[in-house]
Amino acid sequence: MHHLNTPNQSFLNDTPGDFANLPRRISLHAGYKIPLRINNYRRDFTHMQKEYYIVPTIHYQTQGPFEQLDLGTYAYLEPLTIGVWYRGLPFRPVQQQSNRDAVVMMVGVNLPSGFSFGYSFDYTVSRLGIQTGGAHEISVSLLLGDRNVPRKKGKETILPCPRF
Repeated sequence: MHHLNTPNQSFLNDTPGDFANLPRRISLHAGYKIPLRINNYRRDFTHMQKEYYIVPTIHYQTQGPFEQLDLGTYAYLEPLTIGVWYRGLPFRPVQQQSNRDAVVMMVGVNLPSGFSFGYSFDYTVSRLGIQTGGAHEISVSLLLGDRNVPRKKGKETILPCPRF
């Protein structure tokens, strides 16, 4: 939840009508990790199987009269991650304005060295149209720490996120 105390955004505080309170924003996220049973071992002589799973996700957010529902899924096929989302499902338009936004496509790779590279593209489906060029995002990250220390099963993230 954001803006819990609904702060005043107005520059003028002379009269009671000058208040412009920022409404609370509530976000809910959910997803489910579905493991894929593919027997494919890593090539690093650890005799460990590669990770393969699919994660369908949902994101709902509301602020004031506006509501937005996003649905998506991504697949992790070690070392590759691919995903697709639809942001802004038709859901209660405000003042006859639809909240359709974009189709988001993502691809990334996680290297054994700890480096991860990702690319995502937001294809605009709103009234702005694709003439805006959509939105491109490139990410590079480095996972620090000892990767040889085994993780405890109980400490894994409940809802895994792409690593980049």
